[in-house]
Amino acid sequence: MAFAKKILGLRAHEALLTKLDVMRLKGDNGTISSDEHLEYKEIVDAIDVVSVLQIRTLQSSCPNDDRYGDEKHST
Repeated sequence: MAFAKKILGLRAHEALLTKLDVMRLKGDNGTISSDEHLEYKEIVDAIDVVSVLQIRTLQSSCPNDDRYGDEKHST
């Protein structure tokens, strides 16, 4: 259970979120470099992986709770 709490407690640092916002604005304005775009994509992909881990952790912690969208338990 301690490991599950660690997974569920993972959050992106404020500085990283600020950096992502700056990169997103550069992308919207067409001023993002190819290196920045690659870094942006890598960060977003990493956040997505952590999000999936958190969802799976919730699903395994509460197997009979349909709030977490586990398709195995949906009817």
